[in-house]
Amino acid sequence: MRDIAERFGGACAVWRYDPILVSSATPLDSHEARFTRLADALSGTCDEVVMSFAHLYRKTVRNLGRAEGLSW
Repeated sequence: MRDIAERFGGACAVWRYDPILVSSATPLDSHEARFTRLADALSGTCDEVVMSFAHLYRKTVRNLGRAEGLSW
């Protein structure tokens, strides 16, 4: 990202933080900490971030239900 920003400018790249799935393995505070670390690391390389929560389609719900010990 730094190389791209230096070559083409900070408005050229967009980083994505998604899909966000709040679960027993990834509670909301873990996402906040991870997002903060990434934002700090990418500071000055871009001027836009896209973030979204996971879409719980039927197949997604089925597969998440199969994960032992995971609550979401």
